[in-house]
Amino acid sequence: MEQRKISRAVISRLPRYYRYLGDLLEAGVERISSSDLSKKMHVTASQIRQDLNNFGGFGQQGYGYNVKYLYTEIGKILGLDTVHPIGIIGGSQLAAGLLDPLAVEVIHWCLMRHLGKEPAEIFGRHGNRSG
Repeated sequence: MEQRKISRAVISRLPRYYRYLGDLLEAGVERISSSDLSKKMHVTASQIRQDLNNFGGFGQQGYGYNVKYLYTEIGKILGLDTVHPIGIIGGSQLAAGLLDPLAVEVIHWCLMRHLGKEPAEIFGRHGNRSG
């Protein structure tokens, strides 16, 4: 398979696609057009089609995208189909400030999705075990 260079802009939009598609799944939406998705994401339908075409053909013209399939495939692209054990040592406000905001969002999403709890419920009010 030919490897292509994917722009940072496309890569940076993938978590947003994943999040919106997850919301659509929870709402019971089975199909969505690039036009409807563009309204939610505030990017053009053309941009969505171009972004997704970097990774293969996910949609069908006039039929839209299968939300569950697209959600699953973007999850694979993001590496979310694999468990990545992490450890945060220290957990102080300084350490939290050094974390990339996207990493914080992903950690929060994982805690909510898999444990059903806010980070503060697990680690205390300030995000550390000592609370």
